[in-house]
Amino acid sequence: MSNDFFRNSDYGKNIENPILLKSINATLHFLSSLVKKENGYHFITHRLGSQVSTKSVVDVYELYCTDGTKEQLYFSIYSDKNYIYPPEGYLFESGSDAPGFEIAEEFIYKSTEVDLKDNAKNKVPLLEQFIFSSKANNFRFFNFPEEMIKDLYNKGELFLVNDLNELLESLNK
Repeated sequence: MSNDFFRNSDYGKNIENPILLKSINATLHFLSSLVKKENGYHFITHRLGSQVSTKSVVDVYELYCTDGTKEQLYFSIYSDKNYIYPPEGYLFESGSDAPGFEIAEEFIYKSTEVDLKDNAKNKVPLLEQFIFSSKANNFRFFNFPEEMIKDLYNKGELFLVNDLNELLESLNK
């Protein structure tokens, strides 16, 4: 498959042009590795369900970025191999040691001086300050992202959060 296929601006963002992977586990690993290209911010994601495209059944995931933006990505888990290409606007946080999930260097986010200045000026969204990697679930939270954040908090996966209510209130600002 040509690299041009993956450079299409609707790759992964359109049910007819889903991200091609071999399994649910590959999908969860893919989503847990994603960061926003412009600033390296992380995502929490949950599966909305499956839909039928003209070619196959496609899984739909909703992503909530720690900066407050939401988007949906589409995945086909019936590929003969994992095609590890991020959709437009995304990169991967780092290389991966998972078998069959090798990330090309060009798709790995590299922090910049701007990121460090934003952190120093405390411009980073509150959720980003407490989450150190993107999180993905293969089930649906009906009050997303709040219920997923509560779940992560209860599991001890949000670091140094003293006031969960303050964190949840910050999502609406």
